[in-house]
Amino acid sequence: MSTFSQSYPMSGGDDQHSYIHNSTYQ
Repeated sequence: MSTFSQSYPMSGGDDQHSYIHNSTYQ
């Protein structure tokens, strides 16, 4: 599910890495 979180940070915002990716995407 790690890959999914990275691909879709919105889906897995629980992960810190996802948060970082989300910021970059926005």
